Amino acid sequence: MKADLINMMAGNKTQKPNNIVAPAQHNTGQVQSLNRAISIMRFIAANPQGVRLSDIAANLHLAPSTVHRLLTSLSVEKFVRTDSVSGHWHIGIDAFTVGNGFIQSKNVLLFAQTRLRDLVRNYSETASIYLENEGEMVCMHQYESHNMIRAITRVGGRVKMHNSGAGKAVLAFWENEDIETIVRIHGLTQDTEKTISSLQSLKNDLKQVRKLGYAVDYEEAALGVCCIAAPIFNHQAKSIAAVSVSGPLTRMNKVKLTEIAKGVKEAANQLSQEVGAHLVGFSN
Repeated sequence: MKADLINMMAGNKTQKPNNIVAPAQHNTGQVQSLNRAISIMRFIAANPQGVRLSDIAANLHLAPSTVHRLLTSLSVEKFVRTDSVSGHWHIGIDAFTVGNGFIQSKNVLLFAQTRLRDLVRNYSETASIYLENEGEMVCMHQYESHNMIRAITRVGGRVKMHNSGAGKAVLAFWENEDIETIVRIHGLTQDTEKTISSLQSLKNDLKQVRKLGYAVDYEEAALGVCCIAAPIFNHQAKSIAAVSVSGPLTRMNKVKLTEIAKGVKEAANQLSQEVGAHLVGFSN
């Protein structure tokens, strides 16, 4: 499932390190250290409140001395930092700099900033852009609502394709074979009682998404939360990303949902055109 917009790195799930060092390959130890350092950064990034060295060691099954050595090296390069009071480790400024380089190289994310700001201003709900990666949707950019109750997925977070507005918006324009592959690999996890539970039900829902040009998630991923999303297409007419607006059901009446649907479709169409898509028969 190609996405020429992005060459995503591997997912943000921590991988178990390989402790076997082949003596015939002198650089295997260096590669292993790099893999472990990346796993450490991913683990820290997944815990924005900060983590202790002992927690890192326990969760990644590494010796505390190994974790200390790698953290020291990463700290020197400013990829991680430690709170001198709590002793917790956090992601450092240079990790942000590297990640920002990825964003700066991808025009769709730059174009999206203005669109997302407009959506938040118009509807007073959180607006996000998601990119498909390995059969899931990754939140790449977001502008939060100023309301007290907001969306629960943050930048860098991943959502499933079968029960999220962003995922269904993208999935609806894929071939049946690709849809079935996603279901076979990732399943149809039941996050709430309203989550789609069968392949046929999913296909029926996606048929409606294709007809409307946008997808709606009514408490399918999280109770009390509604999300409306529209797909972004690349120059090959492949749906690869989605613009979404989400908020609590208590603020999502029918009139507002209709207005938001029109807004996300317009924003997604504009972004599609800005990255080279030629949309035929897909209007607001």
